[in-house]
Amino acid sequence: MANLAEETKWENGIYQLEIDDPLQGGPDGIDNVQAKQLANRTRYLKAKIEHTQEKIAPVETSDEAANAYAIGEQFLLNDVLYTATAAIAVGDAIEDGTNCVASDELVKQLANHKKNTSNPHGTTAAQVGAYTKAQVDTLLFRHANDSGISIPYGKKRFLTFDFTDSNHKSVKIKKGVHIRLDIASESVKESRWLDVEQDTVFNFAQAMQSAADASATRTGEINGREFYVYLVPDFDTADGVKIVVSCNATYPNDISEQYTGANTRKIGWFATLCASTGSDLPGKIAESPSCGLVAGDKVLVKQYQDDDEDGFFDFYNVPVISVKTDSKYDVVTVQHPLAGFLSGQILPESVFCIGFRPESEPAGMVYDIDTDIAADIYLQSGKGRNTASEYGATITDTRAQQNHQDDMRHIKKRLLFDYEFSSIAAGSNEGTAIKGASDPVTTGGHVDTAERRMISFIGCEDCCGALWQWLEEVSANGSSDWSTYDGQADFGGTYGVSYALLAGAYWGDSSHCGSRARHGDHARSSVLAYFGGRGASRMKHTS
Repeated sequence: MANLAEETKWENGIYQLEIDDPLQGGPDGIDNVQAKQLANRTRYLKAKIEHTQEKIAPVETSDEAANAYAIGEQFLLNDVLYTATAAIAVGDAIEDGTNCVASDELVKQLANHKKNTSNPHGTTAAQVGAYTKAQVDTLLFRHANDSGISIPYGKKRFLTFDFTDSNHKSVKIKKGVHIRLDIASESVKESRWLDVEQDTVFNFAQAMQSAADASATRTGEINGREFYVYLVPDFDTADGVKIVVSCNATYPNDISEQYTGANTRKIGWFATLCASTGSDLPGKIAESPSCGLVAGDKVLVKQYQDDDEDGFFDFYNVPVISVKTDSKYDVVTVQHPLAGFLSGQILPESVFCIGFRPESEPAGMVYDIDTDIAADIYLQSGKGRNTASEYGATITDTRAQQNHQDDMRHIKKRLLFDYEFSSIAAGSNEGTAIKGASDPVTTGGHVDTAERRMISFIGCEDCCGALWQWLEEVSANGSSDWSTYDGQADFGGTYGVSYALLAGAYWGDSSHCGSRARHGDHARSSVLAYFGGRGASRMKHTS
C-alpha cells in the first residue's frame, strides 16, 4: 500500500464528492482528491511554522543571560526585542546600552502598553480634562439640592464662635460647606461658590470696626450691635467670592456701593456684648442636696455633650467657687462663662447661620441648648411689627400680656414659658435688684446693687431685678362676673379673671429677685410700669 504524494502548497478549496462520481482510487483517483488537498494544506502550514520558529529570538527571563549571544544576535527580555552589541556569555548581566540595545522603539511602547493594564496609553488627567476626587466631591456637594447650600451631615451649625481667639472677635466656618452666590444682572445670571476645604477662621476685629464706622446709627460703636455676615463677589477675580461683615440687615452697601441685593447673600448673624462683664463675674446654679462639689471642681452649667467640636462644652464647664448645702438643693457659685468678656466682643451663643437659626430673625438673640430655643438678649422694645431686641432702646412696659403676645407674633416670636425663663436667666444676679432700685428705662448694660453685671450664662440682659416679664402661662379663678380680657374687650371678655405668670421680679423687689422669681396674682390685662416682656423663637431645624 503506497502513501499519497504530498506537495507543500496551499489549496484554495476542497473538492466536494458528487452523487454521480465513480468509485476510483490511485494517485489521481477522484476518491483521493480531498485527502491530497488536505495533506497539501497541512504540509504548507507545517513549513510555515518551522520557518517562523527559526526566526523567533530566545526569551530571557531575567537580567542574567541564560544563553550566549554573538554581536547582532537577538533575544527577548520583558517582551522587548534586544540586539546584542557585544558578545554576551551565559551568566553575563544584560545591560541595555552596554552590551545590547532595544531594536525598535515601537516594540518598547507596545510592551509597556501590554503591561500597563490600568492606563495603557499613559494618559494624564489634564489631557482628558479629568477631575480629582476632591473636585468631584465638590461638584457633587454643590448640586446636592436646589437651595445653593450644602452642609456636611451633623454640621448645620457650620458658622460658629471661635474660642481660640482670645480677643473674641472671630468666627469659624467648618470644612465641607458649599454655598452658592447668585449674581443677577440685566443680561445674565451668574453663580459663584464658596467651597470651604478646611475649617477656616475669620477674624472680624477690623471688619467690625469698619462696619460700625460706616453705620449711620451709633457710628463707630461696636458694642451692643448686631452684625451681618455676607457672601459677596470678589471683583478682583473672575469667579471668586469673599466674606464681609456689615451693620446693614438687607445688604452690605455700607461696605461698598458695588454690593447690592442682587449680588450678595446673607449667611450669618452675630451680636456683641453691650458692656464688659468684669473678670470676677460669678453665677449660681442649683444642684441636688449634698452634691459633693467643692471649690476648685468643675461643673457643666449648660448641657453640651463632651464631644462637642465647637468648644461650648469647655466654655460652660466652669470652676466651682463655693458651695452652700441645704435640704432642698445645694447652691453652687461658679465662675461665669462670660467673665472677662469685654464690651464689643462677640457673644458666643449669638452666632447664627442659614443652617442654624431661629424661625424669627436672629438679630438680638442667643441660643439656649437646654431648651433648644433662641431667646432675646434684651427686654422688649417697640410694639407690633417694630418689636425688637436692641441695646439702649426704650423698654416696652405698661402693656397687657395679650398685647405683648400679639407683638411677638408679628415677628414670629412668642413669650417665654416658665421653665424656659429659668434656663435662659440662669447665671444672672440672684437675690439682688438693679442698682439704684429704679426703672432702668432702656435696655442692657446694667449692674445690680452689688455692682455685678446683670447678665445670664448665655448672654441675656436684665433677666432679674429690672422688670417683671410676662410669661405664656395663664390660669383662671372662679369669679362670677365678666372682666376685661385684654384691657379693652373689643375681641371678647373673660367670665372670671384670667391670670398670667410673670418672672424675674422688678427693681423694687430686692432679695426676691432671681431666675426662679415668679408673680402669679395679676390679671393678664394688668398694665403696670414694671411689667415688660421678652421674646423667644423655636429653632428652624434643617436637614
